[in-house]
Amino acid sequence: MSTFRWTDGDNIDHLLNCTTDAELLEAFPGKTLDYLKKQQRKFRIVRPVPDDAAPSAAVVNLAERRARSSGSEPDTPPISGNLALVPDLPPDVQEEAAETEPNSETVPDPEDEAAAEKRELIEESAKDRKISRLEDEIRHLRKLYKGQTRESAALDALVDAIYEVAPTIEPVRPPRRRAVSDQIEEESLVLVLGDLHIGEIVDPEQTSGISAFNVDIARRRVQYTVDTAIKIARSKMSKYHFRKLHVPLLGDIVSGIIHDELRVNDELGIVGQLIVAVEILAEAFLKLCQEFEEVEAHCVVGNHGRVTEERYFKGKAINNYDYLVYKMLEKVLADQPNLTWDIPKAFFTVMQVEQESFLILHGDVVKSWMGIPFYGLQRAYLKWRALHADYGFPFKHMIVGHYHNPNMQTVVRYELIINGCIKGGDEYSIGAIAAACDPVQIMFGVHPEKGITHRWYLNSKSVGMGDDLAA
Repeated sequence: MSTFRWTDGDNIDHLLNCTTDAELLEAFPGKTLDYLKKQQRKFRIVRPVPDDAAPSAAVVNLAERRARSSGSEPDTPPISGNLALVPDLPPDVQEEAAETEPNSETVPDPEDEAAAEKRELIEESAKDRKISRLEDEIRHLRKLYKGQTRESAALDALVDAIYEVAPTIEPVRPPRRRAVSDQIEEESLVLVLGDLHIGEIVDPEQTSGISAFNVDIARRRVQYTVDTAIKIARSKMSKYHFRKLHVPLLGDIVSGIIHDELRVNDELGIVGQLIVAVEILAEAFLKLCQEFEEVEAHCVVGNHGRVTEERYFKGKAINNYDYLVYKMLEKVLADQPNLTWDIPKAFFTVMQVEQESFLILHGDVVKSWMGIPFYGLQRAYLKWRALHADYGFPFKHMIVGHYHNPNMQTVVRYELIINGCIKGGDEYSIGAIAAACDPVQIMFGVHPEKGITHRWYLNSKSVGMGDDLAA
């Protein structure tokens, strides 16, 4: 049985002489019509008809159809030559037939064919590279997902274990609820705590004395901040009475493990950071619960509490060491009667104080513009307000941390509050952006009718910089 090949000249001639679909299918059984037409077009380009060749069947058939349509038989013998040899054909027939003839002068340019092949190879190579890159990304994302799933399960197990074995601290006695005279203004007080970075070391020699920080300084600065807040509320604001204290905890409570230099220059390790953070904050909350009739803690997580170096949003709150600190505090202070906790599984929450509402988030999800956070924060504030309003959770003000640059500014008619950092400046802020803000935490009052009233910057720089704990 012989193999069919287009290299056989008879097969090519036979293909080129077929003028109808039926002829093609009859002449080449087993081949599809699309395939045969494609081959016909190709061979008509590469094999032009010579001048002395017999006219194609298309020409002959066209002449016969014209003769029959005019009602007479053709008076010429069967055509056996090219059009140039058949002068009896009317001119219009020759023109119309020429339109059906292949262009004998069309010859493919080898350079064009080579360029087309090169383009195809480049496109195929680009597709292969893109597919390879996407496959690598899929493998990387699967690895991250598995790692986060394991970390999430480990944190859940750790929280359950803490609730089973962690001791509950003996509660302190809250102050007695007292009546106040008409000359005394009643307000709520907000003390913002965040960016404690417990466990990190800032070497004063490496900062030329600009900043210093360690676990001991962190403990003393938190104590100083709490003592100062109480002193202001009781002494300097003696014409006011604050029944309720709200404490937004903005995250970055621990130094964490997300940067190599933090892990190398770490005083405690992540487990030690968690334990010390709970000790410091538990002591602070017990002191506050002795001074205020009601204390509410509102907790969000920061970026330094992430369990991996890679950013993620699925499980952003619950897969975070800050979240673990909050759950541990909730357990050890569970018996304190005037202390309540808001520990959402989202990385943001809304705090209601009198008639004012505040969106609380760490701030790491907000992009800076030209290295300056304020423009980005204003844009983010307006977008968050629109989002919450659309879903029926409107708020007026926003409180963030993360930038270590304390500031309170008005956007439209409400407050954008940026808290400072207990750590103050460090080697990174000095080296990267030539900045070292003082260790400041913000406090402010909220009146039932007037909204935000007095504002305080609680600066603890004197603690840990050569001076003793201020009275």
